[in-house]
Amino acid sequence: MNAAERISDFTSDRARQRFQTAYRDALVRLWPEPPTPIPVSTQYGEAVAYRSGVAHGTPVVLLPGAGGSALAWYQYVARLGRRHPVIALDPVGEPGAARQTRPITTAHDAAVFLAEALAALDAEHAHLIGMSYGGWTALRHEVEFPGRAASLTLLDPGGFGRIGARFWAWLAAGGLAALTLGRYAADWPGRYATPHCETTN
Repeated sequence: MNAAERISDFTSDRARQRFQTAYRDALVRLWPEPPTPIPVSTQYGEAVAYRSGVAHGTPVVLLPGAGGSALAWYQYVARLGRRHPVIALDPVGEPGAARQTRPITTAHDAAVFLAEALAALDAEHAHLIGMSYGGWTALRHEVEFPGRAASLTLLDPGGFGRIGARFWAWLAAGGLAALTLGRYAADWPGRYATPHCETTN
């Protein structure tokens, strides 16, 4: 089995429990209101969404970068939620509360996963905001399902330049960092800042 065909999972039940405890604690501590996980079934596994903001209007869906989770957006949820329903997503295959059951091996798979998640959330016509890999996924979704999203905001999306040695070094460093995520997840949000983002109807 090559790397692209692998299913993302924890190495043990103990590791899963430690991570989930730290992740829940971080969400409670940093989210603007107590978050309620919403399971989102797709053919690639069960993603998890967190809703907040106003009750009505075109929703804003927040897609993290590779190795990220809904928690990456904690600084912006309240601001965006003043005018829109906000849905922050834990995608399958990334750290967070999601559980993957099938590999995402192609750009088409990534687009279909997002389409299925949006449909399950009744958010097919949403403003999509994605950083890095999340921005690339939003763009692939637009290519596969043109005009379905209300708008796209792509923050440093991946896939637009040549991949050199620096990228692979960064990716390896990120992978090593991810191995310790369960231990330090509660402290990570304060260490990393995400770009400013706003949307309009």
